[in-house]
Amino acid sequence: MDRSRIMRAVLVPLAVLMMTACERGETDPTPDPSLPTQVPTETSTIAAPPGSYRYEGLGVAAVLTLDGAVGELRVRNDTDVELGEPGLYLFTADGGERVELTTRDPAPVAPGPAATFEVAFDEEPPPIGMVFLVLGDDDFGAFVPVDGAGA
Repeated sequence: MDRSRIMRAVLVPLAVLMMTACERGETDPTPDPSLPTQVPTETSTIAAPPGSYRYEGLGVAAVLTLDGAVGELRVRNDTDVELGEPGLYLFTADGGERVELTTRDPAPVAPGPAATFEVAFDEEPPPIGMVFLVLGDDDFGAFVPVDGAGA
């Protein structure tokens, strides 16, 4: 068994376990009134409907909405530089295999308003374990499901 298969066999279930552990009704601790409170900073997000997947980080916000084998990827670039063409890949929930999503008419993502891209699976979509965002040659990281997403 090659090293990458071993890593996927360990990392994908671990990530799913960590995501479900965070959703099991844990309550936030009551803040100590003697400590100063921090006001969360506003980020430029893209509206994400239930059942979609969201990525935010490194000056980029993205939302992936799937409807069967096709979907839409919206990417907002809040950096000062143009980023490469968007791409997506996922690891399946049932076997950890890597599956590429095809981005139709990809183009570099310029700073400013959100750009929209159509995406599609080449075959019947598998059960989704984790979805990852790639911009050009840079792997930006994993999306998180918005309430109601997943297989």
